Amino acid sequence: MREIAILSYPGCYVGDVIKLLETLHALDQNPCCHLRQGARLSARVYSLDGKALRSPGMPWVSVQTQALGQAQPMAPDTLIIAHGPAQALAFEPPALLQWLRQVQPRARRVVALGAGVFWLAAARLLGGRQVTTHSALAALLATRFPDTRVHERGSLQIDGPFYTTNERMSASDMALLLLRDHCAAIRGQPCPLPGQPLPAPHHNGPALRLCRWWLQRLDQPVTVAQAAAHLHASERTLRRLLGRDCGCSPHGLLLVLRVEMARQALLASDLPVDKIGRRGGLGDGQQLARTFRKYLGVAPGEYRRTRTPGPLHPDYARLFDGLRQPGWLAQLAAASLS
Repeated sequence: MREIAILSYPGCYVGDVIKLLETLHALDQNPCCHLRQGARLSARVYSLDGKALRSPGMPWVSVQTQALGQAQPMAPDTLIIAHGPAQALAFEPPALLQWLRQVQPRARRVVALGAGVFWLAAARLLGGRQVTTHSALAALLATRFPDTRVHERGSLQIDGPFYTTNERMSASDMALLLLRDHCAAIRGQPCPLPGQPLPAPHHNGPALRLCRWWLQRLDQPVTVAQAAAHLHASERTLRRLLGRDCGCSPHGLLLVLRVEMARQALLASDLPVDKIGRRGGLGDGQQLARTFRKYLGVAPGEYRRTRTPGPLHPDYARLFDGLRQPGWLAQLAAASLS
């Protein structure tokens, strides 16, 4: 059991806190395939006064908190700081900053959602680290804390133990990333973001068989019904089988497969982005660029030039690392050409 401590503050977005708690609980109770592995999480919310958090949009929903002055996590696996609007950052409560200075060194990592990075900077914990924040707050962060190195590209910036996000990474995506990293740590493996690819689909399982079939049809519009028919299963059964095998929906698995093959084509050829997009079933160059940035954190042209991905989308990172072709996919690709 490892504790996730969530720091709230006056004016923070309570809905984001609720969504984060709901996602963590759902994943912990019924995670897909390899996300389980005996991992358990305990999430607690901390506030200045210990009062329940209530969202203006959902006044009937409340979140119990523990007062900063009365309780501290002993050694949290993860400390998450909630997002909030600019007006919530005008006042810097000394008690909150002092609590952060005491807890941060004991946490394995610290995640600042959007505006949460302001509190780390105010507590003088960043020390010139590379960070990101909500795009509407980036200029304010750079002005108020000139010692921070603010990056506006990519949904996630990782520098040492500090994870900072902008509006392109939702609380749900962040929870999924944290749980997968947590399960990897339980198994004694390194964090998969950014880093090593996760295990391949089960040998000759439904995901692998579908990928083999899809590789021959990447330039064609393929429906879930067609994929289910290929495996002689109903659409509902197909979704259940893929969720168990690789943690993806049929559409999600096909999309990340298309993105991965486009990534390889960018490096292996000098084809224009438009042609790579059409050949891989990702539409024109603009559509490919949007999808590529979503899943690999960089534009196709920049990736072709630097051969380095940005922060990976959790769905893509289940199977790929954005750096090299996994062995199982190389074998399928070779077989599809024979």
